[in-house]
Amino acid sequence: MKIGHVYQPEELMMLRVVMERAIDSLPIAHRTLHAKQKIAYRILDCAATGERDPVELEIAALIDFNGVEPHRLTG
Repeated sequence: MKIGHVYQPEELMMLRVVMERAIDSLPIAHRTLHAKQKIAYRILDCAATGERDPVELEIAALIDFNGVEPHRLTG
């Protein structure tokens, strides 16, 4: 993650929504503090590359998440 990246208020709101959706898609037992931190880091890391598509950011946050399948993506 690049240090010092500046986000506009509307970008921060979008990133927050993406993070909440990603966390909510995990089974309740996997919504630990560590998991939330990992998701937040991945979203910020991806956003630092210039990505702003919420779907792409959510995928980046959840990809290879310790083998846990998000509820929304598995039906």
